[in-house]
Amino acid sequence: MAVEFENSEELFSTQIGNIGLTAAAFDYFGLSEVIELCAGKTGSHVKVKQSEVVKLMCCQVLNVPYQSLYGTEEFYQEKPIQGLTGNSTISSHDLNRDVLSRALDAIAEYDPERLFLKCVKAVSSKLGLKPDTVHLDSTSFHYEGRTRAEEGCNLVLAPGYSRDSHPELNQINELMICDELSRLPLFATCVSGHTSDKTSFRNIIIDYWKLIKQQFSEMRYLVGDSALCTSEIAMTAARNGIYFCQQDT
Repeated sequence: MAVEFENSEELFSTQIGNIGLTAAAFDYFGLSEVIELCAGKTGSHVKVKQSEVVKLMCCQVLNVPYQSLYGTEEFYQEKPIQGLTGNSTISSHDLNRDVLSRALDAIAEYDPERLFLKCVKAVSSKLGLKPDTVHLDSTSFHYEGRTRAEEGCNLVLAPGYSRDSHPELNQINELMICDELSRLPLFATCVSGHTSDKTSFRNIIIDYWKLIKQQFSEMRYLVGDSALCTSEIAMTAARNGIYFCQQDT
C-alpha cells in the first residue's frame, strides 16, 4: 500500500505495507487500552504512550523482521506515524532506543505472558469466542551465534531436539496454546532450548493454568501429542481440573 501525505515542505508518497491494517486492528480490538492499563505510563510529562510504542513496534516487525531497536526510528521517518497512532505530536525521533527499551522493560516487569493473555482475551471477546478445547504444542528456533548468559533472564540458548533440522545449533523453544475452532493463539511462552516437552508441558499446567483460566473460564479440555500424556502430567492435570487427550500424529 502506498499513501501520500504532506509535511511542512512537500507532498510525497511512501510504501507502508500492511502497517495501516495492523494499526487499525489494534484500535478495533481495543489493545491500546489493555496495554495502558497493564504497563502504561502516567503523568503530564508523557509524550508517547507505551501502547503507541508497542503498536508501532508490532507494525514494524510485521514488515521488517529481524530489525533491531536501532532501526525503528529510521523505519518511521517516512511513514504517517501520527495517523497510525492518533497522536498529533509524535514523530519518528520519539522512537529512539531509550524510549523503546523503557516500554519493553515495563512489559517485562508486568509479565509478557500475562499481557499477551489479556490482549488475546480482548480479541476473543470482540470476536465472540469462548474457547472450550485447546491444543498445546511446541516448536524450536535455531540460533547461529554463541549462547550467552543474560542477567535476569532464565532462558538459555542451548542444543536440544531440533524441529527445524539443526541439532548442531543452539536454539530456543516456544510453546503455544491455540483455540481448537478458531486457531487463535491464546497463550505463548518460551523455554530454554534443551528443555524437553514433557517438562515444559507440565510446567505450563503448574505455572500458568490458573492464569489462563482467569481469562478463559470455559476452558476445560487440553489436547497435545505424546509428550503431554505422562502419569506425572496426568496427576498434575487432574489437580487443576483439566481433561486432556492425545492427538493423532
